[in-house]
Amino acid sequence: MLTAIGQLATVFIGVPSIIYFAIQLREQNRERRQSAVNALTVQWGELTKALLEGMYYSRRERILSTELWDEIDRTMSDFLAYKGIQEWWQTRRHWHTEAFARVVDGIIAKCDEPTAYSTYDLKQVLPKDS
Repeated sequence: MLTAIGQLATVFIGVPSIIYFAIQLREQNRERRQSAVNALTVQWGELTKALLEGMYYSRRERILSTELWDEIDRTMSDFLAYKGIQEWWQTRRHWHTEAFARVVDGIIAKCDEPTAYSTYDLKQVLPKDS
């Protein structure tokens, strides 16, 4: 009789504890993955900032040729033509130097309709059963 009571106690105490532990473990894993994504996002932002500002300063010091700067300008123009990118820029403009920010603002001012992705037809890219 005592054995049966002990087994019931184990079921009522042990099983919920195991379920609780599993839930906590899953949440910790989710938080770790989110932290890793956040860290990568920050690092990516810092990398792109360093690259773009570096190219700008190389151009300003006449190290980067006009031909190469024009290529960068065209690429930035394609991306900066999108309203979402322009909104993103306005909230993060302060990350950059004022001189570089003026360059980006100038590119945005001369942007036409966005066309960088206008030629991609997802119906041709995705499988037919999607």
